[in-house]
Amino acid sequence: MEMVRGFWAEAFSGDERLNHTTIECPMTDEYLSQRLMTPETIPDWPAIERIFWDCLSEAERTFGPRATGWEYTVGLRQSPSYPETINDGQSQVTVWLTAERSWVGYYFEAAHEAVHCLNPIVPSGSAKYIEEAIALDFSLGEVHRIFGQRGLDQCTISPDYLHARSLAYEIDGNIIRLGQRLRAYSGALGQVTARAIEEFYPEAPEQAIMSSLRRFPRQ
Repeated sequence: MEMVRGFWAEAFSGDERLNHTTIECPMTDEYLSQRLMTPETIPDWPAIERIFWDCLSEAERTFGPRATGWEYTVGLRQSPSYPETINDGQSQVTVWLTAERSWVGYYFEAAHEAVHCLNPIVPSGSAKYIEEAIALDFSLGEVHRIFGQRGLDQCTISPDYLHARSLAYEIDGNIIRLGQRLRAYSGALGQVTARAIEEFYPEAPEQAIMSSLRRFPRQ
């Protein structure tokens, strides 16, 4: 695992259910003073709910409105110890976040999963490298927006995600812009094709394009 340091604005060079609730409409998007005063502490459940909806609202502002017809359930779990967005293929989306994370950790996880929630993938777990790269950059951007470098210093990224990001960076050094263009063109990040990428980036390396469209390995 590697620490993320030196963020800059354009780009980067069996379940134990502890809490589980169904939310049908977003809470009011508000800034919580506690997240700035004690970002390393563990927030309570109402704050975690707000974190998720804060991130989802910001994802919509960044990439456009989420797909309609889905109901979102947010829960915490201890095992597996990673966040995950799954759906039933029809109308229900469950966003699992990891139990006992800090304010920074929940923003990092929730922002990443919020990107996947814009257009839930059917079947679950079949995201492409390029979508994971966009979700990663967005999540790091959210951490930086709220907590600054202090928050980024607490984020760890696995080699697979770093590789996804490096592929996307070969296509566009501004990965958020990449996501905005591709979602607007394709309708969903999960539907991005080589033709869509080449429409905006005719000079992008073919190997990077094709590798970015491979299925990302499951945890």
